[in-house]
Amino acid sequence: MPTILVVEDDPDILEVTHLLLSAEGHRVIGACSANEGLDIVHARGDIDMLFTDVNLRRGMDGLALLERLRQENRQVPTVVVSGDSEAGSALPRRPRGPVAFLAKPYGRRQLLEALAACCGGSHGGPAV
Repeated sequence: MPTILVVEDDPDILEVTHLLLSAEGHRVIGACSANEGLDIVHARGDIDMLFTDVNLRRGMDGLALLERLRQENRQVPTVVVSGDSEAGSALPRRPRGPVAFLAKPYGRRQLLEALAACCGGSHGGPAV
């Protein structure tokens, strides 16, 4: 199963997302900020997917993290989540890799549908 990096600054949402993804057999790594997530990507070669909140309280936001990875030519399927339904319109018009938007609050079904939409149903992708 793929390794998914979850970047979420709300510890409760991070824990629930971790549990939902782990229950589906995914390996999950959590990060509380975009900077921490970027450090994890740089330190590891096994991140297959990024799952990030848009509005992160510290440092760069989730869209800036996505852009930074794109600038580094890291092609990683990404699910962007937000409680702000307008945030989906801020996604890159021509992303270099699959990107899906998921509105908060979300449940197991919506989470799995977003993963499938992002990865063409495979729930996996190339490591960054």
